[in-house]
Amino acid sequence: MSQYYISVLDAVCEKGNGRDNEDAVGWLPNAVWVLDGVSGLETSIVGGGTAARWYAQTFSAHFSRHMLLRPDAPTLSLINLAIDDCRSLWADLGQPDMAEPAATFAMLRLVDGQIELTSIGDSAIRFKDMEGRVTVFGDRSVEPFEQKTLDRLIALQNEQPDAPHSELSKALKSSQRNNRQYVNREDGYNVLTLSPMVPRNIVSSTLPNNAETDFLLTSDGFSRYTEVLEISDERAFFARAQEQSLGTILDEIRSTEQSDPDCRIHPRIKQFDDATALKVRVRNLTRHKSDA
Repeated sequence: MSQYYISVLDAVCEKGNGRDNEDAVGWLPNAVWVLDGVSGLETSIVGGGTAARWYAQTFSAHFSRHMLLRPDAPTLSLINLAIDDCRSLWADLGQPDMAEPAATFAMLRLVDGQIELTSIGDSAIRFKDMEGRVTVFGDRSVEPFEQKTLDRLIALQNEQPDAPHSELSKALKSSQRNNRQYVNREDGYNVLTLSPMVPRNIVSSTLPNNAETDFLLTSDGFSRYTEVLEISDERAFFARAQEQSLGTILDEIRSTEQSDPDCRIHPRIKQFDDATALKVRVRNLTRHKSDA
């Protein structure tokens, strides 16, 4: 059986211009993951932070515990065990009128001699395939819904060329509220909520046994480098992440955001989003020995 080893080479997790950093990261010897709490349309405070921050941090802690207790359990089962814990804790808060929290999730896991990738929502995992092409693995189901909101923003920008972004973004609440009616529906998009997940809510894949493979796990705030700010293409982005510190890349993201404070050059809902990235390397020790 293959013997894999995960090394975390670099990590960043920085808040944007919201109240709290609603991203979270976790890693164990056999898994690494990124969580991005979904900001509420109205700010809900739980334990001194936003509900989105509470959920990202709480889910990560309980998911880690279940992974340690059941290292060979199916990923869906582990996710639902952590959700069960969070749902119980949420009920204990005694605030039934508060909108339930949600989060996106991306994980690399070593299980059954394979590298397993999992994505729920728009957190992503980048790696090079066997032909050297940069692959972006993730759940793209939310994209058409986000595009509707962006189209509405662009229309408002054209109608009100002098209006500040803070004013225009308030007018997007109805579009965002409508989008959230489609959470985890067959005709909608996927995110972690306090309800159990089913197989169709999760995008997963396994990879062949390479001797060594580098991966980049990101929240959508860090993926802005290519997908929103268009600083470079995916190949150059991945190469930079391999060669430079993630903090240097984040500085470039922030500089580009700052140069467009009204989000007109690069239309986006948040001027500065929480940004998280993990750079990891997976080594197949069996292959290394045989190649030696």
